[in-house]
Amino acid sequence: MSAPFRLVPDLSDRLPIGLLGFRNGAISYSSEIFTQSPIHRHPTAQRLLEVAIEAIDAGGEAALRLDAVVEKAGVAITAVYHHFGNREGLMEAAQAERYIRTVWPLVLALGERLATVENQEDLKQTVLDATEASLNPEFAINRLRRFNVVGSTLGRQRLAAAVTAEQAKANNYVADSLRPFQANGMIRADLDLVAFSSWALGLILSRVLVEIEPGQPIGPGWNEVTRRAIMALMFDDLS
Repeated sequence: MSAPFRLVPDLSDRLPIGLLGFRNGAISYSSEIFTQSPIHRHPTAQRLLEVAIEAIDAGGEAALRLDAVVEKAGVAITAVYHHFGNREGLMEAAQAERYIRTVWPLVLALGERLATVENQEDLKQTVLDATEASLNPEFAINRLRRFNVVGSTLGRQRLAAAVTAEQAKANNYVADSLRPFQANGMIRADLDLVAFSSWALGLILSRVLVEIEPGQPIGPGWNEVTRRAIMALMFDDLS
């Protein structure tokens, strides 16, 4: 039986250590985990970033008003210009950080769980658990926020580059976590793991189109097709 999930230690230089898990079909993690950027920012810059993220989460980009941000952060308006250049710079930094915080929970939990797998039966169960957890309605807010960031890259080359780079890291992390199992014959040998990881994470993100309007009848069927497609690609398992 696979062990509970914990944050992968070798990523502690970019994210604080905390508990992760797939419990009862949901991803659980402490609220402390995704509150630190991989960049070690000045405390003032970090405060501004946190307030900016909170504003965007609550009301979209239009809700990011510099006067309100600096008042809540307890800093002078000049701090925004010093650390981020202008409102747009703060906006892009906040959106990039929102992407980081929503792309990694599932990925890290999966990697930590995979590190405990010893046989193909455990591997299949881990993949099923991860798929179920990723499709849980409680995870929908992460998908919606990430989708929002992707939309905001339009016309913003720096943000688009940052999102692309972060997603590539996540894709490669999943692929690297699966590679030992492919080498041991537990996963199809002809499967391109980077392409598969990119597809699978993109597929999970696309569920936002079902979740925008809650209660759509297509939801359960979408989940079943997703599960069967992932299992078929990895294991030739059509059950």
